Amino acid sequence: MRPRPSGCASITSTRAASPALKFAFDRARKRYDWVETGPFLDAGKRPLSEASIAKAGSDWLITARANGQIAWFKTRDPFAAAVQPTFWKEPSVSAPHTTFLCADNVIRLFTGDKDASAQKYDRDPLYAWDISNDVSLANRRVVFDSVEQKLAMRRVVRPRIDFAILFRRTGVSRS
Repeated sequence: MRPRPSGCASITSTRAASPALKFAFDRARKRYDWVETGPFLDAGKRPLSEASIAKAGSDWLITARANGQIAWFKTRDPFAAAVQPTFWKEPSVSAPHTTFLCADNVIRLFTGDKDASAQKYDRDPLYAWDISNDVSLANRRVVFDSVEQKLAMRRVVRPRIDFAILFRRTGVSRS
């Protein structure tokens, strides 16, 4: 491991930072302050990154990117000690992902899938899966496919269809 440059912070861990962040309003300063962070997510020697969180009934569903798979954790309290992850067999992905509670109250996973892609590429097309109450994935469908849309670009440059503006701002009330 190389030494950290002076004055520079870095994370040299196989754990993902928690997606659970708590904010409280400071009336004196008239702004929200970050007051609590959930635990790091750990999968042993498997590196985790890019965690997402969504409210799932009385629980919270947390997902994190791992090498070739997506790990998921279900917990009542995202600020309590982290539980051990489970890994979905599909999608086969090392690309970014997002787990999101959509407007129709269905939690969905958005990412690529190298095994499902005709291009054998995990960043094109972008797929969506419904996540059921038992945390199984169903109903995979294409959100955007650069080949199908015939993007005017050189094919020697592989497009990365990750997350354009698909989601509303987080933290907005659902009432």
